[in-house]
Amino acid sequence: MLTAEAQVKKAQDDLKLITNLVDDPELWNAEIELIDQPVFIVEEADLLQSLKDAFAFRPDYYSAKIDLKSRDIKIATAKTPCFLPLT
Repeated sequence: MLTAEAQVKKAQDDLKLITNLVDDPELWNAEIELIDQPVFIVEEADLLQSLKDAFAFRPDYYSAKIDLKSRDIKIATAKTPCFLPLT
């Protein structure tokens, strides 16, 4: 809530700056009223599903999984004895 209030205050200051109200202290300190009030809806979130979704859309996580599989293959290959026929 504090972050939202700070963002609204910053947006008000930016709007006043853009509209060139800097020189008039009375206008600069005027309160800007919102025409539409934002709707705040509290929604319950499933933690497990949220974590699954977060990891599903992380390219760095997907890349790390592929890297681990590649390393496992290299380790398995290195452990396999290699017998070359004698000529």
